[in-house]
Amino acid sequence: MKKFKKENTILSKKKDIKAVIFDFDDTLVDEKFWIENRWKRAISFVENDLELKNFSRYFWKVFKEKGPKYKYHVNETLSRLNKSQTLVMPIVNNFLFQITEERLYPGVIKCLNFLKGKFKLGIITNGKKETQVNRIKKAKLYRFFDTIICAYKNPKPSLEPYSECIRRLGIAASEAVYVSHDQNIDLGAARKMGMLTVLFNPGTEPKPKQKQIDIHIGSYIDLIKVFKE
Repeated sequence: MKKFKKENTILSKKKDIKAVIFDFDDTLVDEKFWIENRWKRAISFVENDLELKNFSRYFWKVFKEKGPKYKYHVNETLSRLNKSQTLVMPIVNNFLFQITEERLYPGVIKCLNFLKGKFKLGIITNGKKETQVNRIKKAKLYRFFDTIICAYKNPKPSLEPYSECIRRLGIAASEAVYVSHDQNIDLGAARKMGMLTVLFNPGTEPKPKQKQIDIHIGSYIDLIKVFKE
């Protein structure tokens, strides 16, 4: 766990902290896992119902090349198969309909159990409310949080969802810690609001921008340690 100069960290301001607010995707849950498993189910529909053989083979090549958040996986796959682009919508709609399990990062439940009761807890996530709240419930996390902000019309890095979250929690921005994997969009906006910031980066050593984050952690056990010190 990497810490910056103590006067700029959560450690020196811990007595003033009243809330811990989390991003959801790639912070509490593995978004790639969620996306991949929905595509696996959708591809079964494509190959069996639409009878597009070899769709899986070409789709996963595109997926690997362009990444999970690319918007035109299906378009490119159909092009490589020399199939009509009119099939894009039924395939995408099937994907959007799919519901699958969520995979929490190790230590999330233990950390939330530790924080609950000591601090107010919130989530700020981009996305449609129905989708994101259902996912949070599916992950068995809903019970931990005092408020959940789903930013769809004005997503992060807009400051609007941050303002709404602290308003609902009844705190000042300076009394909140924001935890996210994204030091540019999420933590940059949180810092503009005046929040303390934690970069969550499991498995690899991050390249922190000191002006945007106070502490970066590699696990949720690290986060517990921050508040125990």
